[in-house]
Amino acid sequence: MALLIVVSRMNFAQAICSLLLLLQVSAAKVEFDRAYCSEIKGDNQNTTNSGNVPDFPSVFSAIAERSESIDSNEESTSLELLTLQYSKPNVEMFVQIETRGGKSSLFIDSEQNMCLLLSQRNGQCVATKQSCDASTYMPLKNGKTTLKRAREFLGLDTIKLDTVVKLEKSQIRGINSIAYVACKNMQNSTATAISQWHFLDNSKLKSKNEGPVLLMTRYQVSDENSASVQNDQTDFTDFKEIQSDDKQFYIDVEYVDCIFDNTKDMKKTIPKPPTTFSCIKETHVVLAGGNDRDRDVETIHYNYDAAWFHSDAHLIPLDSGTRTEVKIKITEDFFTGVQYEMSKLGKGCTVSSNLSKAGFKDSDGNFVMKTPTQFWNIDPDTAVYLGEVVIRGIPCDAWRVGFQNDNSNGNTTFTHFLANKKWLKKRRLPEHSFFPVQSIVKRESSVTHHSYFEFKEKFSFFVPDVSSCFNSNQSMSVRLILLTSFYKNIKSSSQKFELKFRKAVLDNSGMESILRVTNIRARPSFFVPFQTRVTFKILSKFKITSNLTIPDVQITHYASEAVTKLKKAIVSGKFQLTQIIKSKNIVIKAEPDSFSLLKYEYLSQDNDEEDTISGFSLGAVVGLCIFALVVGTVVGFGAVYSYKRWSDKKLQEIVESGKPSTSTNNVKVSGFGMLELSTDEVSEP
Repeated sequence: MALLIVVSRMNFAQAICSLLLLLQVSAAKVEFDRAYCSEIKGDNQNTTNSGNVPDFPSVFSAIAERSESIDSNEESTSLELLTLQYSKPNVEMFVQIETRGGKSSLFIDSEQNMCLLLSQRNGQCVATKQSCDASTYMPLKNGKTTLKRAREFLGLDTIKLDTVVKLEKSQIRGINSIAYVACKNMQNSTATAISQWHFLDNSKLKSKNEGPVLLMTRYQVSDENSASVQNDQTDFTDFKEIQSDDKQFYIDVEYVDCIFDNTKDMKKTIPKPPTTFSCIKETHVVLAGGNDRDRDVETIHYNYDAAWFHSDAHLIPLDSGTRTEVKIKITEDFFTGVQYEMSKLGKGCTVSSNLSKAGFKDSDGNFVMKTPTQFWNIDPDTAVYLGEVVIRGIPCDAWRVGFQNDNSNGNTTFTHFLANKKWLKKRRLPEHSFFPVQSIVKRESSVTHHSYFEFKEKFSFFVPDVSSCFNSNQSMSVRLILLTSFYKNIKSSSQKFELKFRKAVLDNSGMESILRVTNIRARPSFFVPFQTRVTFKILSKFKITSNLTIPDVQITHYASEAVTKLKKAIVSGKFQLTQIIKSKNIVIKAEPDSFSLLKYEYLSQDNDEEDTISGFSLGAVVGLCIFALVVGTVVGFGAVYSYKRWSDKKLQEIVESGKPSTSTNNVKVSGFGMLELSTDEVSEP
């Protein structure tokens, strides 16, 4: 079910403010308890810092009916269905509201400070994006997003609040609840905000729910200089489980077409038909008005391989007239969608090519397959991994990306053949490089092939510039591929930290095509915790030209541009930047707080803190401990052995001298060389 929000009569900021904490409709004046707010902001033992709210649920979800009003003296009510999915602050929250006027979705991330709104109004899909500053816009994938901000506007972000008090006893709609109350003085204003969350008190229930149950939220804002009170209240009436995978939420947008088109899952695999099969088709036709019969015998053989579909048909008409055999051979390229048909009718032979169509929709709206290309066609704004294929002897990963043409109703499909990791590794090239061997562009009326043959050792790999400032389908196709492939495998990679660091810096700079990473190892400093040294090499002697699909349009970047943009990105990310002129290198040093921007967007919260200890990887720490243990063991055995040698030598000297010690606790040596302890006085001879 789509995550929805309604924007009506209010600007976008107001809509966000009233998105979740919904307004209570009442003809009476809404009271604002200033004294209570002052009390809980005082020296109360139950008052805690907002970053450490006791027992505040980390995840919950609910369904609510919403009523709203902006001023206590004006009634403006609209009943709406709202679904909330909430994860611990600074991750994601998704809200959906459906009304008679339309459907909308809001994706927010308070830590990243950005949001995206998708609305469906009168059959039209409208996307509204807040300013994302220097960050690159990231398309939705798998129904989840890392787009930014707005939870503090909703009054649900406890980190943004000054104080939070937990009230053990409260009642909402006659139901016992546990309440959390927070107050905050609004910045640059005389207004005060109070937020309340009421959860079901299930301590005395016989059947306890595993997850928290949210009953009501309220958000009030009052200005000392105004009698008006903004009162937003949500009564949650139904509850459902949060669908999660690795604590990442997925959005069900089945009922909203325009949002579904933007959030459907990226396909990892495709249905694979049988490698080969064959059948015989017989068609019997009785001609009306006569006794003649027309019997067609059609023998069809199908064959699939990595990239082609083959069909051989042999038609033998058996009517009373001429008996002309027809032989048809169809070969279809799955990647380009071009179908070649060779037919032989009698002595004549024709060859034609056309673009195959995947299928059509019947009267019920169901999709009906027309040709096997259904398995290979994709929807617009989607990247699909097709599998492995060999191009000119180079093993490649095939990707297919679809776009809807702006000026027509047709679609454009880009098929990229990228050299796979094993091939790159054998040639000592970065395994995660975007290394195109061939690209194919299919439009409604044309197919264009782009082949890449010459690769110089130093400049044979680079990550193309796919930043949002270049609004081209070619750039977006690469972006979708990078998102689909790199982000899925980034956690399991042995160089995951380096890749995430590199990806974050390059995303902020928006100059991927200018940079070539020469040393991306995260080398920890022994003296300064969390310090990392990363080197980027600028291709300063060469211009890198991006050939767009539009004729006579070229975009050229210079190294100076790269340095300027990179510096800007580094400064905004709290990184130190040093440029070494001679070697044309840029050295980046990360300070202890440098990774705050990367913590939630690029690093796994569950694993990365365990994997990194004071700048050292967990493996490095374990290795050092084992090394210290081995060294300690060797030194210990050496000390014991040395002491034993020294003791034996001393003993031998005593035996040879024949002079026992005069100590009261002397040591006697028997004839067999064994030590005997004695407390007897021994006089000298």
